[in-house]
Amino acid sequence: MAVLEDSIRKVLASASLAEVEYVAIVGADNLQPVTRVAGECLVALAVRFGKTRLIDNVTVLGIG
Repeated sequence: MAVLEDSIRKVLASASLAEVEYVAIVGADNLQPVTRVAGECLVALAVRFGKTRLIDNVTVLGIG
């Protein structure tokens, strides 16, 4: 998961003023970190743009 999380961080960090607080990929049913995107997972993140803190998550479905 580190490779995927790092890739997401790099994309976010390329935005002007973006300061990534966290990126986590967790199981949708228990919110525990996963080692593989299988079944339903959440990509959760928080990013600051200046004084504004954005928190969001998106559901992703893995194969397997």
